[in-house]
Amino acid sequence: SNERNPYILSLKSFEKDKTEEIEPNNTEQTSMDITPESTRKGYIIPGDDRDYYHIVYPEERGYCFTIKAETLSNVDINFTLINKLTGSEKLINRYGWGGSEELPFVSSAKGDYYIRVAGAVNRTNIKDPLYYIKIEEKVAEKNAGFEMEFNDTLETATELINLEEVDGVISQDDADFFRFNVINETESVNISVSRFTGDIIAEVFDSAGVKIDSFSGDKTLERLSAGTYYIKLTKSDTLSSFYRLFLNIRYGQEQ
Repeated sequence: SNERNPYILSLKSFEKDKTEEIEPNNTEQTSMDITPESTRKGYIIPGDDRDYYHIVYPEERGYCFTIKAETLSNVDINFTLINKLTGSEKLINRYGWGGSEELPFVSSAKGDYYIRVAGAVNRTNIKDPLYYIKIEEKVAEKNAGFEMEFNDTLETATELINLEEVDGVISQDDADFFRFNVINETESVNISVSRFTGDIIAEVFDSAGVKIDSFSGDKTLERLSAGTYYIKLTKSDTLSSFYRLFLNIRYGQEQ
C-alpha cells in the first residue's frame, strides 16, 4: 500500500545522574574523574566489563584516603589501584559474591591514580550488577594503625612503632614493606603477623637490605644491634587478605 501514515517523533533531553558512570570508561583514556568524599555508581555489564576512574592530588602535600567498592548484587567485585608515578598496582579481591572490598589507608604525595573496577557476575544473579565506589579522605598521621600504600619498596616502607598494631591488606604479586628502629642492642624483638587467610611470608632485612630471617606467623629475634630494620610481607596464593602486624622490642634495660 502507498498509503502514508504520519507520526510525530519527540526528542527529550535529560540530565544524567552525576554520580553514575558514563560508558565507555573501560580505559585510562576514557576514565571518569572521582574526587575525595564522593561516590560513583556503576554496572558490570557484560561480565568482562572494566570501569576506570581517575583521582588527582594536585598539591605538594601528603594525602591519605580510603577506597571502598560495594555491591548488593550477586557479583564478585574487585578493584585495582594504579599508581601512575611508579607504575605500581594494588589488587583488592577477597573473593565472594556480594559484599564489599576495601583498601583502608593509602598515602599519597602529589600525583594521580587510576582505579579499575571489575567483577564476575553469577549466572543466577537476578539483580542489576550494580556497584558503588567511594573515596574517603583520612587525617594524615604516621600510620594511624594502618599500612600506608604504596609501601612496595624499602624506600617507601611504612614506619612501625613499638607495641602498636598495624592493619594491612595484601594480595598476590603485592609486597608490603615496614621499617622499625632499634636504638640500642636488644634483648629480643618479637614480630607477629596474625588474622590473615591463606599464606603470608615475612622476611626481615637489615639496613643494608641483607635478609636475616624469614617466617610465617610469629618470630622472636635475639640480640639485634642498633640500626634500622625492614619487614617485607608477601603472599603466594591468589586470595587477598587483611592482616595485623605487631612489633615488641625488648631492651636489656628500660630505654
